[in-house]
Amino acid sequence: MGDKKQLYSFKEACQITGYKDSVIRYYEKEFNLNIQRDEKGRRIFTEEDINTLNYIKSLQEKGYTNGQIKKNIK
Repeated sequence: MGDKKQLYSFKEACQITGYKDSVIRYYEKEFNLNIQRDEKGRRIFTEEDINTLNYIKSLQEKGYTNGQIKKNIK
């Protein structure tokens, strides 16, 4: 059986996390996320990337600041 990882498009990542595309682009820079790109330069999200975005969302919902979140995710 294959160990192929699930990959998600930018649109799928937005649908799964509930974030707008502009928010994900901002968080990619703000939290220094290493989102992969395909050969055309489009973002490709792994399950780990989706989990990180959902974790950021959960910390925000608990009232954490971006500075506090940065310390928690890396």
